[in-house]
Amino acid sequence: MISVSPCPTCAGEGTVISSPCRKCRGEGRVRQEEKITIRVPAGVATGQYMTMRGVGNVGPRGGGRGDVLIIFEVEEDPRFDRDGEDLYCEVLVTYPQLVFGADVEVPTVSSSVTLHVPPRTESGQVFHLRGRGLPRVNASGLGDLHIRLQLHTPDMLIEEEEKLIKRLGEIQVAPLERRPKGFWSKVKESLGA
Repeated sequence: MISVSPCPTCAGEGTVISSPCRKCRGEGRVRQEEKITIRVPAGVATGQYMTMRGVGNVGPRGGGRGDVLIIFEVEEDPRFDRDGEDLYCEVLVTYPQLVFGADVEVPTVSSSVTLHVPPRTESGQVFHLRGRGLPRVNASGLGDLHIRLQLHTPDMLIEEEEKLIKRLGEIQVAPLERRPKGFWSKVKESLGA
C-alpha cells in the first residue's frame, strides 16, 4: 500500500520561506477591497455577462491575476416592455386625437419623438418605429419601438365635458344601427338562418 500526500511543511511547493512577512504570512498577497471601473455595453439584458481578463485576484506566491466575471441585472423601465432589442409602450390619446389625427410625443430610451397619428385611427392600433429600440449587443443595428395607442378614459369630467359626451352618445347610436351588414350576417340571411 502506497500513500502519497503533499509535504506538510511546504504544502507541495518545494520551498519554505524561513522568515515570512507578517502581513501576508509568506503568501505574497494581502486581502483587500479594490474598485474597478467598467464600461457597460449599450443594450445589455439581465443575465448577460462580461469577462474582465487579468483584473481578478492575484495567485499565491507571485501567481498571475485571475479574471472578474460581471453578470448584469438590468432595472426595469416602467415606460417600456422589452423583448430582446425591441421595445413596446402604450401611449394614451384622447378621442379627438384619434378621430381628427394629431402629433403625439412618444418616449424613447434617450429622449422622445413625435408620432403622427392619422385621422380616424382606432384605439389599440400599433405603430412601429424602426431603429428606435435598443442597440444589439456584439452586433450592429438597433431594435424597433412598437407603440400601441390607447383611448384615454378620464376619471373625472367637468360639467361641459359630460354634456358633450352625452350628446355625442345620442348622436352616435343611430349610425351604429345603420351600419352595413357584415359578411357572416349576409351568409346567415342567404341560408335562411
